Amino acid sequence: MLFNINKDILAGPDGFSYAFYHSCSEPIAKDIEYADKNFFSGTPVPRSFTATIITLIPKTEAPHTWNDFRPISLCKVVNKILPELLYNKITGSVPNLISPS
Repeated sequence: MLFNINKDILAGPDGFSYAFYHSCSEPIAKDIEYADKNFFSGTPVPRSFTATIITLIPKTEAPHTWNDFRPISLCKVVNKILPELLYNKITGSVPNLISPS
């Protein structure tokens, strides 16, 4: 799964980029898999995994109103990997959950 991620995307607020996760995928995958299994057994994902920084970037040199700003969010790479794992798990099960009629 970690080999499917785009390595060119910038690092998250923790400083770890997709390229880092890709190059260290073997040891990191075990930790992510552990968190994934815990989530499906009812344990919440640690807040440190899902922490996101949201900030406003000015669109102009002298912003005066809220419309002069663009919001951006910077989230950790692991926060993007876990939803993809969830997506991969449920897409295989959806046909079994939905009745043909």
